[in-house]
Amino acid sequence: MSLRHMFASVVKKYDLLNHLLTWGLDEVWRKTCSKEC
Repeated sequence: MSLRHMFASVVKKYDLLNHLLTWGLDEVWRKTCSKEC
């Protein structure tokens, strides 16, 4: 298994887990960071 394939298989689970564990604040952080850039 290549490194690229390994990370590609983890991305969706990571994003969901990140969203659940931060109670949705990850979206707020992303929007805030993108506005400041």
